[in-house]
Amino acid sequence: MLTAPGWFARLVCVLSLAATACTSSADNAIPAETTTTTIVETAVERPTTIRIGIAMNSTAPTADVDEQIAAILTEAAETATESSGISIELRQVMIESPGQAEGTILSLINDGVSVIITGCDDATIPAVVQAATANELLALTGCVSLPRPDIGRLAAEIDSELFIDLSNLADNATAIANHAASSDFASVGVIRSNLFPDVERTCIDLQNEVANPSNDALAQTDTGQVPPGTVRVGAEIIFTELVDAPGDVATDLLGSLGEADLDAVVICALPPTVGDVVSALRESGFDQPVIVPWYGDAQVWESDTTNVFVITPASRYGDDPQTATASLFDALVADGRDPNAVDVVTADALSVLTHAAASGGSVGSRSLADTIQSGDAFERGEGVSGLLGPGNEEIPVRRVYRVIEINDGEATFVAEASALAAE
Repeated sequence: MLTAPGWFARLVCVLSLAATACTSSADNAIPAETTTTTIVETAVERPTTIRIGIAMNSTAPTADVDEQIAAILTEAAETATESSGISIELRQVMIESPGQAEGTILSLINDGVSVIITGCDDATIPAVVQAATANELLALTGCVSLPRPDIGRLAAEIDSELFIDLSNLADNATAIANHAASSDFASVGVIRSNLFPDVERTCIDLQNEVANPSNDALAQTDTGQVPPGTVRVGAEIIFTELVDAPGDVATDLLGSLGEADLDAVVICALPPTVGDVVSALRESGFDQPVIVPWYGDAQVWESDTTNVFVITPASRYGDDPQTATASLFDALVADGRDPNAVDVVTADALSVLTHAAASGGSVGSRSLADTIQSGDAFERGEGVSGLLGPGNEEIPVRRVYRVIEINDGEATFVAEASALAAE
């Protein structure tokens, strides 16, 4: 159980920074004596220990999010170590400007670190990832907040084989498609905002998962769980979220949906707009189920909201079926934090690393990266959120999502929706 500031006390500071009390100031963040370092694969030297650096920025607007990431990883490290027998040691460092990245990364290498997990600061993440991958470290992103840093741009600029987006939730679209199929929905409508690419992407991916009548080629799915033609997109609306009265605009746009015979509607928009669109749907007479991707978990639902389903990595309402998830949430609450459903995705990163080390037989950065990216080597295993499985280059890890039903404004876990490939 975490007690403030217990999570921070358990983080082991970089040894070379110990003399400066792990201060995060620009003058002390990079040891002057660290000048040259050669990365050495750690598989032979320490085959049962993974040392991980957590790169944070306490001066950025995302400082609170970065601190939450560190708290989550600290708690999850204990669970991953106990379940796998592979020890995880964390080193937290503050990188407050891009110019500090190279020296700090070299210092971490001197301490035996082979993996870097980033926070959410868009100003320093590119420099951290570039310095880490250039020095043969595996770089992972721990950021699931929206809008997220431009992960696609980063991957194009660095050694992408050593940069893995383990916080990727693009398989949410697969879980939605599978849920729609299992619910016997033949035709769904899609309402998507084009304001944030990360938000719009879920609906676009969903349309690639099901049999879109405008393009039969999109009927193919790589999971084998949704037979082509089982679910189709019967209507689609695209709008920009930044409007004076999103409810009124949504009502006008929804006129075209009224002409379609739809079993459900999927909404890809951020709170509070998603709530406005749901209200507009109901006011227009649409009583069928409304499905909301994972970012709708943060929506504050009106007391009369009914027949809405959120497909999310965990239930933050105290009824998640996974013991590890409940334990993580309890620990964060005890630490005075407000846990979110996507916090378990960050925690799952450590589970993925230990599974990859066990499957690949090495804790070296290249070996871990190769194993995670290889569907043949990375085996299914339990994470904090539940069962995890291999994905593809775009989605390294697939998971089992929760279906949260909103009735009369109250949220309840009702089922699971898998995005895992069929065995």
